[in-house]
Amino acid sequence: MKSSVQALLNLAAHQNPRFINDDEDPPAIELKHSLFQAAPFSDIHALSLALGALAPELVELYSVSNGMLLFSNIKDSGEAFYFLPTNEQETEKNGLYDWLSIGCDDPDYEYGESEEGGELELFGIPPWWESCIVFAGWGYAPERLFVPTEGKYAGEIFQFEHDGGYSVRIAKNMDELFLKIANDPVKFIRRYYSVAYYDISAYKADAP
Repeated sequence: MKSSVQALLNLAAHQNPRFINDDEDPPAIELKHSLFQAAPFSDIHALSLALGALAPELVELYSVSNGMLLFSNIKDSGEAFYFLPTNEQETEKNGLYDWLSIGCDDPDYEYGESEEGGELELFGIPPWWESCIVFAGWGYAPERLFVPTEGKYAGEIFQFEHDGGYSVRIAKNMDELFLKIANDPVKFIRRYYSVAYYDISAYKADAP
């Protein structure tokens, strides 16, 4: 098993996970992680065919659990990061397309890209959109993560940012994404989740 996949599964196995809050009310936020049954073989096969050799870590993850719930607030389960079950990915892709399409009916619309300080931003609907797999997202927000399987950014990971109306590259590959989540949850959440957990300073958990 890839070390990044194992790192993510180890995170999901933590007992009594919690965020330490800089704001003393509450001083800690109790969390829950959840795994599920493996995805159906037919779905895993279809995902593998779609990705080719681009993101074997994602295929491996779904071979263990069909989706995953991470950092879910015990008192409000909607505050969470999750990997989508395979049977929800196409629906979420259609929903994300609606967000990406905002402004595209303007006669002056043009797809655009900008890169500053190593952070690549995409504005509008990328020409390789049809090849994308939407596989993860955040609770209470339209932010979704997607990976293109064609085009010059094939295999790279992007997240749609609804506040700015653009998509930003958050990892060069799936391996990097998994390690970002597993190795530094606080940094990952404070950078990419704009709805909750504003004042967290540390992640704590007991060994499984």
